[in-house]
Amino acid sequence: MESRGSLKRGNAGVTIEFTIALPVAPAKVWTALTDPSTLAKWLAEGDIDPVPGGRVHLTWPGQGEMHGTVRSIAPPHQLSYSWIETKSSSEIAFHVVMLGPDESQLTLIHRGTTEEEAPGFGAGWHSHLESLLEVLSDGTTSSAIRDVRYEELLPLYTTQLAAS
Repeated sequence: MESRGSLKRGNAGVTIEFTIALPVAPAKVWTALTDPSTLAKWLAEGDIDPVPGGRVHLTWPGQGEMHGTVRSIAPPHQLSYSWIETKSSSEIAFHVVMLGPDESQLTLIHRGTTEEEAPGFGAGWHSHLESLLEVLSDGTTSSAIRDVRYEELLPLYTTQLAAS
């Protein structure tokens, strides 16, 4: 992934945003966002019931889990859901735009994170989106690769938030 995400402070917490190009049509990006077997390859184990009010549950074995509810959905272009962990609540939104027959742009916006959580979410989403790009390019990735990359990226996002 060429660029890192942005972290912006606001009245409702920190917003994290990424925009990346992906070498597949929006339908394949949609599958990666909603199909449990594909989701597990780049983000986490779990499932998303892709209907308004549908349940979202993601698990990172040995690291944690989140629950949420689908807030809005317009396949294959838009999905948002609440992101609820033990101590906090925020919202994630994915927007997919077709750039060409086999190219899409994905924008991820994570709103309402705390200042304490924001650098970790920034580094986490960055490493997960690198994995998504790898998976959609028919490569392989693993949680161990993402964990190493997360640790490399965390100081960059900590510095970015401090400078904002």
